[in-house]
Amino acid sequence: YRSNLATTVSFVGAGSSPPDFHLDSNDTDALGHGVFDPGSGLFSEDIDGQTRSGTWDIGADEYVYSGPTRSNGSPYGNLYYATTQTIISLETDVNATCKYDTLSGIDYNSMSNTFSNTGEMNHSSVVTELVSGGSYEYYVRCTNIFGANADDYTISFTVGSKHYVRSGATGTNDGSDWTNAYDGIPSGLTRGDIYVLAGGTYVSYD
Repeated sequence: YRSNLATTVSFVGAGSSPPDFHLDSNDTDALGHGVFDPGSGLFSEDIDGQTRSGTWDIGADEYVYSGPTRSNGSPYGNLYYATTQTIISLETDVNATCKYDTLSGIDYNSMSNTFSNTGEMNHSSVVTELVSGGSYEYYVRCTNIFGANADDYTISFTVGSKHYVRSGATGTNDGSDWTNAYDGIPSGLTRGDIYVLAGGTYVSYD
């Protein structure tokens, strides 16, 4: 394969047995530095049968970049009752620009919101108008000079709810109001929720 520059190409495992001539994601000297169609139309696929177009990568492999790796999304779980805003955040393995949307499957370029702090490896933004009892999902995609994610990274959480407890309640026993209050303290309490108790005697749980 001809090249546009003099460089050393680092394969995943050229010295392994059998050798692995796939390009490494860090091999920036090889990515996009080959010559378009060096086979003069005799072939157009790489070693995995992927069609090559534009300026080829150097070597037998046409590296398919899936975008920056995303991790450590926050927050998660159940936030405290009456929380009205929070900071959503995540990390990437390389410097990147990240966006988010409340709808899934949106192309990076069409996403509604860019993180207010982004461009490096830590990304964060404040989200507001949260309500108690609500469930929230934010779908994140990031990009750098090699390309953008084509899949969503989800940051999801809930905001705590209020529950009512009244000894002798005869409603639906779902804790939604005084009429339908729990008739005793639930054995499993949810962190972040609050429980309002009417006067009375209740069994406690350790």
